[in-house]
Amino acid sequence: MPAQPEFQWFAPDQNPWGVRLLDVRPVTFTMISTSSDPQCAANALSFGQDNGQSFLNMQPPVQRSVAASLR
Repeated sequence: MPAQPEFQWFAPDQNPWGVRLLDVRPVTFTMISTSSDPQCAANALSFGQDNGQSFLNMQPPVQRSVAASLR
């Protein structure tokens, strides 16, 4: 059985967004994704240079809340 990844929380003063963040890179850095759609593949290549700040002050097109029991 593979080892469980170790996750870490970042305090609000440890990141540019000022909120508590869960670092899931131990999982996401080990994933491989593929697509048969060349446009989707080209778009995905740009993700490595994106830190999410392009979404600042934007609202999702659908306002939705989902209950979660995260620990």
